[in-house]
Amino acid sequence: MPPRRFTARLLVLAGVIGLGLGATVSALRTEPFGVVVSDGRPERIMDFASHRGVACAAWSGGLARAGGTSIYTLDAQLKATERWTGLPASIVFPFGYSPTMLWTLGPLCALPARWAYGVWSLACVLATGWMIVFARRAPSRLGP
Repeated sequence: MPPRRFTARLLVLAGVIGLGLGATVSALRTEPFGVVVSDGRPERIMDFASHRGVACAAWSGGLARAGGTSIYTLDAQLKATERWTGLPASIVFPFGYSPTMLWTLGPLCALPARWAYGVWSLACVLATGWMIVFARRAPSRLGP
């Protein structure tokens, strides 16, 4: 069996893994997780932490009651942000996904936020790696 050479596909895979791990480690360093605090109030919010926070608040059952009948109202979003940050919310990162995303993020509510982000990031890196390494090339008008 001939030795494996480094191919462009493997180099791209290594780059994806490196970028994914770098972004994950960087995001895990914020305190509290997923939010930049200035003067005791949230100034910037990380998307994953916010979306997971809304999903966990929705699964708890109290979020729809806080927003009337929908988790998509501003009141519900503010309550969810207060719930996961532990800070008074003056800004929100709107949950712009369909309710299907609640089912996707739901299992991550069983984990601490930092672990959930690590699992989510690892799943994304593995899925990307799988597509790079194992997916067969489909005919494309963009290239050979």
